[in-house]
Parts: sequence; structure tokens; C-alpha cells
Amino acid sequence: MSSVESKVISDRVYDPLTRSLVLTFQNGKKFKYSGVPSEINDAFEGAPSAGGFFHAQIKSMYGAEEVT
Repeated sequence: MSSVESKVISDRVYDPLTRSLVLTFQNGKKFKYSGVPSEINDAFEGAPSAGGFFHAQIKSMYGAEEVT
């Protein structure tokens, strides 16, 4: 798990074997995004704005399911 400095996202976990990205949001909700390439995860990790990157490159590009 990686802490994220963001007003939107608090934690993220990426699994390169399954290409899944699990994001925990500041409101406590957790979502799993499937089919995320490692290049996108690497760019996300280095992005100056985690929330901005999420909205532009992840949110509408990859299937998501809420993790309970």
C-alpha cells in the first residue's frame, strides 16, 4: 500500500500480475480498477497531482468495482 498526498485519494495498491489498481479515497470508499498497464501506474506514481491524473487517465478508462 502506498500513501498518496492528495485531497481525493488516500492510498493505492497496484498488482502488476493482475494489472489491478486499488484506490482508497479520502471518503473511505475503495475501488479496484482492472486492466491498468504498469506504464499508467508508473505515470500515476510520478504525477504532480494524483487526483488530476486519476480523473484524466484512470477514472473513465478502466473498469471499476467497489471493494467492500
